[in-house]
Amino acid sequence: MALQTKSVSTGDYAWKSWSNGYVISLTLTEESVNVGNNTSLVSYLFTISNTNNNRFYDNNNSWTISIGGHTIAISGFNFDLSENYTTQTIASGQVTVAHNTDGKKDMPYSVSVPNIQSWNKYGPPSMSLSGTWTLSPIATTPPAFTRVSIIDSNDNTFLLTNDRNCLVRYCSNAAISVSAEAYGGGQVTSLTATCGDGKKLSSTTGNLEGTLQGVGSGSFTMKVKDSAGKTTTLNKSLPLIEYVKLTCDVGSEKPDTAGNVTVFVSGNYFNGSFGATANSLSVQLRYKRKGTSWQDTEEEWQSIEPTLAGNGYTAQVELTGLDYQKAYTFQARAIDKLNTVQSATYTARATPVFDWGENDFRFNVPVLGITADMVSARYSANSGDFLLSELGVESGLLFIRDGGNLSNYYLGLFWGFKRNKTAATFHAICANTLDVATNIYGSVAAKNEEGDATYVVIPFTFL
Repeated sequence: MALQTKSVSTGDYAWKSWSNGYVISLTLTEESVNVGNNTSLVSYLFTISNTNNNRFYDNNNSWTISIGGHTIAISGFNFDLSENYTTQTIASGQVTVAHNTDGKKDMPYSVSVPNIQSWNKYGPPSMSLSGTWTLSPIATTPPAFTRVSIIDSNDNTFLLTNDRNCLVRYCSNAAISVSAEAYGGGQVTSLTATCGDGKKLSSTTGNLEGTLQGVGSGSFTMKVKDSAGKTTTLNKSLPLIEYVKLTCDVGSEKPDTAGNVTVFVSGNYFNGSFGATANSLSVQLRYKRKGTSWQDTEEEWQSIEPTLAGNGYTAQVELTGLDYQKAYTFQARAIDKLNTVQSATYTARATPVFDWGENDFRFNVPVLGITADMVSARYSANSGDFLLSELGVESGLLFIRDGGNLSNYYLGLFWGFKRNKTAATFHAICANTLDVATNIYGSVAAKNEEGDATYVVIPFTFL
């Protein structure tokens, strides 16, 4: 698409005599500009017309014209205006016009026809067109920034830094104001401001206003581009407080059957100063029985003292009095000078040592197998005390089964057993009847003598 066009003409449009009624015209078109070469491509069309009933023919004419400083020779031209109201092209083409060093150019032109009347009274007289035409300016000087301002518009972070020119990572809002201008008659077509974290503002004019929320970097790059394609880049950095995003996670041990549980909280925390104020941390916990609702009050949160290590923290609390038959849901939260974050919820429930159902029996703890040979090898009537802890357990469930006869078995809790000590406690279930056996060895030895017994110990912690 052409950039601009100019047409000029001169002559006599009314017939007065045989020498009148001829017009010459020049049409100039600026097709494009070459920024790198600082030039314009210009097309020209030079014509002559008879505007009345004048008619003539004349051949072999030569002269020159000038377009944009280029001399164009017209050689052996044959005028042919033998019909009424005829327009004939004398010359056409394209020239490359160099601009001045400032990118501007008033292009000269000068065209004419010779005085045909000097030898042919029916031909046109000498006519000429000359002047200058202002071409599109080319910006040879790159665009420039006239103003760049970046400040922290977040009042909360400003209270901690007491400096609008200092940013807090992830929390400060960068308010940006940038102005730029193009030279050589050009225009600003693109203006951008980009933070080091990738956040960006843009404009298609020479002015840019906006705010980048929660910036993660103190580095900014401004870039301006003009209509000539030239660009200018400016980098600007502000002091940045390396804030660490606050996080919070919660977990616990499995509650025991006495209703006790230890809950753990951990996360990341900015353990440093903002400049005017140091950061601080508060860790809190709330819990509820599964299936109930949170109260959503401050009173249901209890504080836990955190332990700081670098930019991290841990905390734990011992809870008592829980119903071990119920599941409990725990949630923690962490609070610092800028943010409050809550953990995901965590649900835990105590697991019994074993489950006894109508048709099945399941152990929920590891099982340790003990053969009759192991027991007899450890025991003799003349030896000293015999402790089951010698087998690697201090306490647990003892299951003694008469080989193949499921109705004759012993199942019981034991702890600290000693041979032939009547004070030892062995709660046994024998043939579905709960008895108290005062001599654990009596049961073990009886089965051992038969040689067809299996002994199983299920370790557990006795509370």
